[in-house]
Amino acid sequence: MRLLVVATIATAVAAAPVRAGPEAVGTRGSWLALVQGGDESRIVLMRPDGSRRRVLVPAEFGVQSPAWRPDARAIAFVSSRRGNPGIFLADVDNGRVERLVARGTTGRGDPAFSGDGRFIAYTRSFRGSDILVAPADGSSPRVLFRDGRENTEPTWAPDGTRIAFVRNTRVAVVSVRSRRARLLSPGDEWARSPAWAPNGRSIAFVRTPVNSDRGRLAVMRPDGRGLRNLAPHLQDVVDLAWSPDSRWLVFTRRVSPDSELFRLRLSDGVVRKVTRNSISDYDAAWGPPR
Repeated sequence: MRLLVVATIATAVAAAPVRAGPEAVGTRGSWLALVQGGDESRIVLMRPDGSRRRVLVPAEFGVQSPAWRPDARAIAFVSSRRGNPGIFLADVDNGRVERLVARGTTGRGDPAFSGDGRFIAYTRSFRGSDILVAPADGSSPRVLFRDGRENTEPTWAPDGTRIAFVRNTRVAVVSVRSRRARLLSPGDEWARSPAWAPNGRSIAFVRTPVNSDRGRLAVMRPDGRGLRNLAPHLQDVVDLAWSPDSRWLVFTRRVSPDSELFRLRLSDGVVRKVTRNSISDYDAAWGPPR
């Protein structure tokens, strides 16, 4: 669901103070989609500096997991309207919503488009969670990975050959062709919110000690090597996403009394606050330029 843009990721990131203020970020013309609220939540669009906010999907129960289609014209999201979670598609220009993946008797979640826009990956919950792949219109899905456990949060490699996901509590990668999977992140901690960099060189994720919610930003190569923490002074991270040029990460921090979005510039570790309000902001997706 992301564009392949060549960029350099720094080999080390130093801790940096939080700063605020508008600026040109990432790729010009790009937007953030994020979730605001709690059980009754909505999807909001804004510029990466927090400006020009507007509501795309009004508040309803269980709205979560926005995912940009690569043409930047639509956003897939999860909603629990009238029953189990299903996947819907919202037109970015007019806000019109249509059903993309039926919820059936079990829930659907975690939508992610392939970089060329031809396919969508998502999860299906029933006696664990499975990873499924379907054409972008949601038709004819097939099971990509199933082991009877919790497999969630798929994210595509830019070339479409592999998908990273959370297998139980660790980041794993599965081949779309062979369906063979292997674990990448360490087994002595928990991982969530994996995100494959648009330039293909790294997978970022949130790592926490076992039975802890002290989330830290981390990045590793797609083979699992080179694991390192980013901005190690931050230990309250919940989720993350890449900018289209692979130079920034946007992420959620639990900041009392709610949660806010922040950005990290990988070249120098500078952290900037994106949102500042009295409602929880989280689950951001950084879209391609439009």
